[in-house]
Amino acid sequence: MARIEGVDRNQQFMFPPTLEEWVAKDHPARVVEMFVESLDTKELGFSEKNRKTGRPNYSPKAMLKILLYGYATGERSSRILE
Repeated sequence: MARIEGVDRNQQFMFPPTLEEWVAKDHPARVVEMFVESLDTKELGFSEKNRKTGRPNYSPKAMLKILLYGYATGERSSRILE
C-alpha cells in the first residue's frame, strides 16, 4: 500500500500567496484604498440596506473604491473594471 508523501517545499505557486504581493507598491489602487478607508461613509450619506433574503450587499466602501479607481484611470466600463 502506498503511503502519503510530504509536500514539495520548492513547489512554485501559480499566484502570489497574498494580494499585497500581487499589487505593486506604487500602484494607483493603493492611493484610492487609503483615501476611501480614511472617509466616514455614513457621514457622507452612504447606507447599507441589508435584506433578509438573497445575496448580501457589497460594502459601500468597496463600491466607492471601484468607482474612484475607474475615474482615476479613465476607465468607466464596469465590465473592464471587473
